Amino acid sequence: MRRNAGFSLPELLIGLLVAAIIATCALPAARHAVQRARRAAACSALQELALRQERHHALHEAYARDPAQLGWVADAQGLIAWPSPSRPWYKLRLRSRSPPGRPAQDYQALALPLAPQAADACGTLGIDHLGRQRGAAPGCCSS
Repeated sequence: MRRNAGFSLPELLIGLLVAAIIATCALPAARHAVQRARRAAACSALQELALRQERHHALHEAYARDPAQLGWVADAQGLIAWPSPSRPWYKLRLRSRSPPGRPAQDYQALALPLAPQAADACGTLGIDHLGRQRGAAPGCCSS
C-alpha cells in the first residue's frame, strides 16, 4: 500500500502553468484600473483648482495666474507636482490667454501626465474657465 505524501511534479507544473496564465490575463486589467483611478484623482484635482479659481475671481474680479494665489505649492516653472512632489503622476499647470500684466479673465488648468500615467490613452487632461473638460479621448474626466 502506497501513501500519498503530496503532489507529483507534473501536478505542480500544471498548477504553476494555470497560475501564470491567470496572472498574464489579470495584470493588464489591473494596470488599466490603476491608470483609471489615478486619472479620476487628477480630474478631481482639476475640479478643485477650478473651484479655487472661481472663488478667487469672485473676490478679486480676475483669475489667478499663479497657483500660489490659490494656496497650491508650485515649482519654479509654476507647475504643481500631483499628488505629491516625491511621487507625482501629473504636473498641474495654469494658463491664461489674457496679456501679461493685465487681470486674467480666463484660465485653463491642465494635468500633464508623467511616467506612470504616460501610457494612459487620455493624455493631457484639462478644464477651462467655462467648465469645458479636455482629454485626448471622449469621457476622460466624466463621472
